[in-house]
Order: sequence, then structure tokens, then C-alpha cells
Amino acid sequence: MKIKMASSSAMLVSLALLLITTTLFISPSVAQQHAQLKKICSKTFNSDWCVKLMKKDSRTSNANDRGLAEVAIDLAYSTAQDIQNQINARLYKDVDEPELKDELVACSKNYNDVLQGLKRTKKHFKDGYIQRIAAEAEDVIEEVNECDDQLEGQSSSRGTKRIRKMNDAVELLCDLIKVCASDSGDDH
Repeated sequence: MKIKMASSSAMLVSLALLLITTTLFISPSVAQQHAQLKKICSKTFNSDWCVKLMKKDSRTSNANDRGLAEVAIDLAYSTAQDIQNQINARLYKDVDEPELKDELVACSKNYNDVLQGLKRTKKHFKDGYIQRIAAEAEDVIEEVNECDDQLEGQSSSRGTKRIRKMNDAVELLCDLIKVCASDSGDDH
């Protein structure tokens, strides 16, 4: 009986040591998983929201600046597509307010430009033209802000609040793209 208790105690001690050792080696890597993301997001205009938006993509866990830029470009593009779809859906519905319809048409044009700009950003990223990425992201931000300005007076209209919130997300992701590009160094 004493032998069984001794071996059980030894087994428990061994398991405890194994657990402690594993925890010591795993914890730092878990803590570091999003370290670069947090560092880069701290340079944007809304660091907490930046981290939250980017963590939606599993590629961010151990990404460097280049990887984070790629994720931000992809997320900005998919969000911009969603916005364009929402704007177009609103245009095809009965919009009784002619002023709102005009503003939605203007936003739709802005988002055509946003999507084209993000496509160019992705191409510059693949080609390694870092400075062009930052300039393109700035142009995209200008288009997003123009759409937002169009909708500002329509904040009470159904659907425009959501579009404006998504505009803010695209702007933040483009801000992150610019930060990643400036931290990545020189143009090729």
C-alpha cells in the first residue's frame, strides 16, 4: 500500500513538474503572439479597435510588419466590398429621399475608387513597393472620408450609421497599412 502511495505521489509530483515546465515555455510565446500587432496598432488613431479588428484573422498571431500589412489590406478590401454592397442595396431599394440617394450614389463612386485603390495597394505589396503602399492607403482614406462626409448629414437615416462605422474600420485598417509600410523601410 505504501509503495502505491509513494508511486502515486511521485507520479503527481512528476505531472506537476511537467505542467510547470510546459507552462514556463508556452506562456512567453502566448504572451508574444500578438506583441507585434499591439506595437503596430499603438501607432494608429485607435489602437484598441485596431487590435480587435486584426485579431479576427488568425494570420496576425505571429505576424511581422509585412504580414500585418497583408492582413490589413485583405480586411480593408473585404470590408470595402461589404460597404459597396450595402450602398448598392440601398440604392436599389425605394429611397424616398432624393438627397440621400444622391449621397449614396456619390459614396458608391467613392467605394469604386476605394476598391481600385486597395487592389493597387495589394499589387504594390506583392511587388515590394513599400512607399507606394503608404501613398495608395492615404488615397483610399481620402475616398473613405469623402463618402463619410456625404453621409454625415444622414446620420439618422436607416443604414447609414452602419456604413459610417464600417467607413471608420476601413480608415483604421488603411492607417495600419501606412504604419506597417513606414516601419518596413525603403522602397525597392
